[in-house]
Amino acid sequence: LYLPSRRESVRQTGAADEAQARQSRDAALRMNGLLLDDPVALAAMEPDGEGRFVPYVPDGKKNSVASREAFDAIRGYVLRRLGEIGERLHRGEVGADPLTMPYGLSCEYCDYRAVCRHGDEDGRVMEKVGLAEALTRMQEEVEERAL
Repeated sequence: LYLPSRRESVRQTGAADEAQARQSRDAALRMNGLLLDDPVALAAMEPDGEGRFVPYVPDGKKNSVASREAFDAIRGYVLRRLGEIGERLHRGEVGADPLTMPYGLSCEYCDYRAVCRHGDEDGRVMEKVGLAEALTRMQEEVEERAL
């Protein structure tokens, strides 16, 4: 899970009541990420089950949970990709290949932007897919490589 590393200050206009202030603070502290679909662990993370700080509400429709098998697929995919990246680096393949994210070009955050000199329109475009589709693709790729 991603946890904000600093406490967000909440700006309010007018006379807001304490409930609104609490709701704003809680929203700023809500974590993002994927959780293991384990009821015992989920209940321990947020005992009241309100989903204030973790992306899970019992019987919720927009929960960010995945099965142990899905996490195994993610792990297999990440390890395989890291191995491929390591092999490419070992062979000396270090060319810039930026990724255009939904919020902009990843080069905006890169310390080497001035060196590689990619233009703002250069780079691969990240396809936005849902969690189920992403997990299916990762699982298929892991299974393909295992054959």
